[in-house]
Amino acid sequence: MPAKQNLLNKISTLYKFIRHDIWRITGSELSKTRRYLYNSIKTVVLAFRGFSDHNLETNASALTYYTLFAIIPVLALILGIGRGFGFHETITDAIASQISVQADIMPIILEFIERYTQRTHQGIFIGIGFFILLWSVMSGFQKIEGSFNLIWGVKKSRSFVSQFATYFSIMFIFPIFIIASSGLSVFLSTNLSDSFFFGFFSPLSKILLKLSPYFINWILFTGLFIIVPNTRVRFLPALFAGVITGTLFQLFQHLYIQGQVLLSSYNVIYGGFAIIPLLLLWLQVSWLIVLFGAELSFASQNISKFEFEADSKKITPRYKKFLIISILQLIIHRFINVEKPYTAQEISKENAIPIRLVNEILSQLVELHLINEVINDTNKEKAYQPAIDIHIITISFVLEKLAQQGSENFNIDSSKKFRAVWQKLEAIDTTIRNKDGATLIKDL
Repeated sequence: MPAKQNLLNKISTLYKFIRHDIWRITGSELSKTRRYLYNSIKTVVLAFRGFSDHNLETNASALTYYTLFAIIPVLALILGIGRGFGFHETITDAIASQISVQADIMPIILEFIERYTQRTHQGIFIGIGFFILLWSVMSGFQKIEGSFNLIWGVKKSRSFVSQFATYFSIMFIFPIFIIASSGLSVFLSTNLSDSFFFGFFSPLSKILLKLSPYFINWILFTGLFIIVPNTRVRFLPALFAGVITGTLFQLFQHLYIQGQVLLSSYNVIYGGFAIIPLLLLWLQVSWLIVLFGAELSFASQNISKFEFEADSKKITPRYKKFLIISILQLIIHRFINVEKPYTAQEISKENAIPIRLVNEILSQLVELHLINEVINDTNKEKAYQPAIDIHIITISFVLEKLAQQGSENFNIDSSKKFRAVWQKLEAIDTTIRNKDGATLIKDL
């Protein structure tokens, strides 16, 4: 029993540490190794939390639905590109390994794609058919961008022209990488196995051939996480998420192909239609992996915003006023000294204020028209400077602005029934603000 109780205590302590304590430790307090370990734990925790909060299972289902609209045109495009470069058979084998359940299903799919290609060449899809095709592709990619923007908290999507250029560029590049991840190793081993270099570097060559699909996936998903969200995504967070996502995606492909033998019961039930539920399963799980990767890239880039998260949500009104006056003081002093305006990151780093609180307070000060957002010429980040004459920004002036922020338009009777309470509170607030309220923020 003591051993069992000791184990339970350790589990409870670990749970408390991951849930609460680890978020109160900043990177400056840790060694490089421990900081990397703690940041990795935070990133994974945030990714799983975001996955649940953003209801990404539903988003993956919607993306699966929209993907089905565009899958045949995309596959036809891939085969057309493959035919042009002489890789038709290689890419056909790659498609078979990705979406086929039985070998006799592939001829039906290929015939459908071939028929689609022929009709496109004959001009049948000109007009209404072309716009239906365009809508299916655009809708699918808009849904992808919408899911990524939801993860990043971006409320505004790209313009239609920008969407068109971005989506169709991805449509040409993304499928090539997907097919290449399955077909490159087969192609290289088939064409280079008899060469001098292959034999000389073996077994290193064999290891590299096995890893080549992973490298391609890492490049693909890193680019995807940078390009798709309508916001600036840094390279290292995208690379971190791309490596993990690409590895998971490739492992899933392997398990999916191997597991088809175990799913032979679908053939008995569905016959030739067995490809439909298995294709839906493949698309659903694939999108779940991709969306989880997007959560990883967001979490990796924004770990600092979640430091002291629980405490920030419970900050007292008194302490928040203290931070508001302090941050406004920093901005005004820089303005007086004719220095470049503060960014949110600089305020947070130099003064050990959680970035989440800094962003919240800066947004509040902008709403109160006490500061303005400007673009820093050095790094193109948002910076902040006073919006009005600093010689009228007193403590009392700021407190009055804060007191009047928000709505008081309710039906509560403050003129008669609660008049005494309202007048007493106003008198107390006025006394507090007037006692030392005439002090200018610039003189603090």
